[in-house]
Amino acid sequence: MGNGYIVNIFTSSTPNPKYSFVSRMFAPGAVDGDEDHVCGTAHSVLTPHWTSKLGLTPGEEILARQVSKRGGELRIIWNKDAGVLRLSGQCMVFATGELRL
Repeated sequence: MGNGYIVNIFTSSTPNPKYSFVSRMFAPGAVDGDEDHVCGTAHSVLTPHWTSKLGLTPGEEILARQVSKRGGELRIIWNKDAGVLRLSGQCMVFATGELRL
């Protein structure tokens, strides 16, 4: 039984000093296997929260880890004043196509 939400993001602090935070993102029925392995959108939402919670300076690089089965690291820089968040890390194309509204 679901909770009624399409996307569910879970996040936590971590005892691993290498990372600022860890996360998982589930979207049952919306993504293959019900879990996004490494979700840039989720980290875009989580970064302002963790920057504030951990007392990090916007513009400072943050290293986060998505702890899914495949997992992955994201390097994140949030320029709060410009309203820009930059993500970097290793990636792979899992879908291509055209968005039609």
